[in-house]
Amino acid sequence: MQNKKRLIRDIIIHHTASSFGDVESIRDWHVNGRGWSDVAYHVVILNGYKQKRKFNPYDLGKVQLGRPINQIGAHTMGRNFDTIGIALVGNFMKNHPYPAQLSSLIEFVSILIKSNPVFESVITIDQYLREKPSEHIYTHGEIFSKMNKYTSCAGISFPIDEVRERISRLIL
Repeated sequence: MQNKKRLIRDIIIHHTASSFGDVESIRDWHVNGRGWSDVAYHVVILNGYKQKRKFNPYDLGKVQLGRPINQIGAHTMGRNFDTIGIALVGNFMKNHPYPAQLSSLIEFVSILIKSNPVFESVITIDQYLREKPSEHIYTHGEIFSKMNKYTSCAGISFPIDEVRERISRLIL
């Protein structure tokens, strides 16, 4: 039986609020620590520290796929059904994301939003996300504030306006 394609209306950006990690360590925490079926996020963007105090420059900005993109995530309670969840490793309450992480995020989201046969086989991008991406890319905290809830995710140092502007320039 063929899976039904998911309609994607928004992109939601998170930070891990940790100084290190990768998709497998986050998956382990979500599955074994929280009892979820898989990692919450569809995509994880690394900061070069898969392990504490062990920097690998080849991992800086690396994009790792988490939960399959055609499956509903578990990253934003009440808004998982029509969104893609992307987490950047780091604590952006304390630090800024690395430029390489932002570049990877912007490139990945731009490819996702544009017509792309790899993604189009499993998801459909809403036309409003394609036409006005800056109005459909949020931090976790922005989405929660619309729902009268609170989280500081993706952190006060996350440059969401810059990200929106750069993605819009790439796809429009």
